[in-house]
Amino acid sequence: MKLLPKFRFNLNLDLPALRSRNYRLYFGGQALSMTGNFMTQVAILWLIYRLTDSALMLGLAGFFGQLPVFLLAPISGILADRYNRHQLLLLLQFGGIFLSVTLTVITFLGWANFWTLLIFSALLGFLKGLDVPVRQAFVSDMVSRDLMGNALA
Repeated sequence: MKLLPKFRFNLNLDLPALRSRNYRLYFGGQALSMTGNFMTQVAILWLIYRLTDSALMLGLAGFFGQLPVFLLAPISGILADRYNRHQLLLLLQFGGIFLSVTLTVITFLGWANFWTLLIFSALLGFLKGLDVPVRQAFVSDMVSRDLMGNALA
């Protein structure tokens, strides 16, 4: 009787940045963090559409969620250069957790309305506008210069 061959899952990827333990921990943590961030963003937009049944209001909320990202990116780069990136990232991550938990509570209590959700969308955009440049600058603290391109990609 012939046995089936063993399958080996091998993508043959060369990801040298993942050889760094600190970068692996950072990458895994950021994957979880960004998943939560996207889930919160989708939840806000979904709730707005459910409450208003208006594509215009949904678009307005999306706009107010992305406007702070556009406006704050240059300022965040300055913050990342002047202050401790690790502490900034922790502060921003805890801010995101606080927003997500607060959104959950007000939704379950039935206090969610369009204006509240619009404010949450803008606050989430504010956090994201500060977070993205700091997160990318933090990578330079973990990997060597020759691995920077691979780590950021």
